[in-house]
Amino acid sequence: MIRLLAKIFQRLLVLLRGRISPADTVIPLQAGVPVNLDFDTFTRGIDNVHVDVRLSPTFMNAAARFVVSLLEYQLWRGQGGAKSPDVEEMKSAYGQMIQAAIHRAKQQRTVPLVELAQVAALKFVLMYVQVALEQAKQRLRKAATTASDADRQAVADQTIWFTRNRAKLHYTVSSQIFEQIRKVEAGPLGDLRQSLHGGQWTLPEHVLINPLLFGESPMDDDLLMKHYVLVAQGPDQLYSFAQLDRFLLYLFWRRTPVTAAEQTLARAMQDRDDLIAEQNRIKKKREWTRSTIKTGQFNSQMAALEEKIREATAVLGQAQMVYAQESYAWADLPANSDVLFDVGQSQQTLAAARKANDQQAVSAWRAQHKFQRRLLRAAELQVDDSGLVPSIVASYEAAATFKNLVGVVTAQQLHQYLSNPASRSEIKQRIKEKFSSADCAETYELLDESAARVGRIGGRESRAHLVRFLRDFLTLRRDLRGYHLMQKAMAQIQLQDDPN
Repeated sequence: MIRLLAKIFQRLLVLLRGRISPADTVIPLQAGVPVNLDFDTFTRGIDNVHVDVRLSPTFMNAAARFVVSLLEYQLWRGQGGAKSPDVEEMKSAYGQMIQAAIHRAKQQRTVPLVELAQVAALKFVLMYVQVALEQAKQRLRKAATTASDADRQAVADQTIWFTRNRAKLHYTVSSQIFEQIRKVEAGPLGDLRQSLHGGQWTLPEHVLINPLLFGESPMDDDLLMKHYVLVAQGPDQLYSFAQLDRFLLYLFWRRTPVTAAEQTLARAMQDRDDLIAEQNRIKKKREWTRSTIKTGQFNSQMAALEEKIREATAVLGQAQMVYAQESYAWADLPANSDVLFDVGQSQQTLAAARKANDQQAVSAWRAQHKFQRRLLRAAELQVDDSGLVPSIVASYEAAATFKNLVGVVTAQQLHQYLSNPASRSEIKQRIKEKFSSADCAETYELLDESAARVGRIGGRESRAHLVRFLRDFLTLRRDLRGYHLMQKAMAQIQLQDDPN
């Protein structure tokens, strides 16, 4: 009852104070800077399609040894003979190679040469991680055929473990290599670029050292829980990335359009909806008629409508792009979510301004704090009306609980269990079919405790989860753009073997 009254009160406040949008912010938002990663200016290679790149043999050999040593360490860690990998050789070789590219780019006045070397190096590393994993798999297969009776079970157990943990191994090895590359890029190479080109990073750090590149799949559940926020898999689900992105696009949509972009989009949406409604009306008529002539007429009308719907959908897509540039640009940078929604951070900034006796900052942040509260209240109501609150809260509870349920349920099943009570009996039945009743009882208790925690969260805790979700989702959104940019750039490169 108290929660219901609080929601009614919030809704009244939003209605009384009128609509609000990110454009009303007092503290300016950051504007996203487009990342241009295109190698079209480089001469094509022998196949006339790719850019041929020959990396430093010293780097390739050092990186290959480092990958293998990292993988071997992960495979045999906890057993005798596991040796901690030596990172310095690879870091030194990478640094020398990129340093040479920086000096050459300075001489030739072609900064993209540095980007080409960086992307090619990352492509080599990621390719070799896959090669090393496949070689490890083949060694285990060979060991299974040659092992003695005493060792056969141990080899079988190791093979099963490797198969189950291959994705995790890929992530662990890749992330550790990228971290070493990041240290080199942020250290001496950054200082050199600053002195020669006027910037610490040629490519932004979040594009070059992108966590989505670490996994075998960019939307791997473990990776999402570790770096971002778990979302549903499948584009049609309400809590999928695509649907969430669409929801946030219209989070502050005004029912009465004001700007030209809003009016154009509203007309485009109405036009397409009218055509779809007309199509459905004709479909029903066609289903009821028994006349061959009328059926043919209806089919002709349907074909004409389908063409009009395609055209209307294209117009709608263009209108959405213009609207997004005007009203959704705030989502391009995760830092903007702090400016817009992080009330706690603005309180701290306001307190610091008061302590420094900076009256101008005090006035600005006091106004920003009031704006944030209004904007967050409006966002909360939209999220609550959409039914997304349980899914958002369940994402963070699933990330905390999943480590105790690995191998029992998938992360997606756990999220479904926590966010959707109707799915719980089916998931419990699946668990029961896999394990003994004694194991099930303990698992059920763990699941129900987690579900109870999700159910109890409300008010301030729910609001804190929403603020965290917005930051994490926008970070995922930014990094997905960077991931596809890097994949496209890597696809343009053909790595060449050293002739020696």
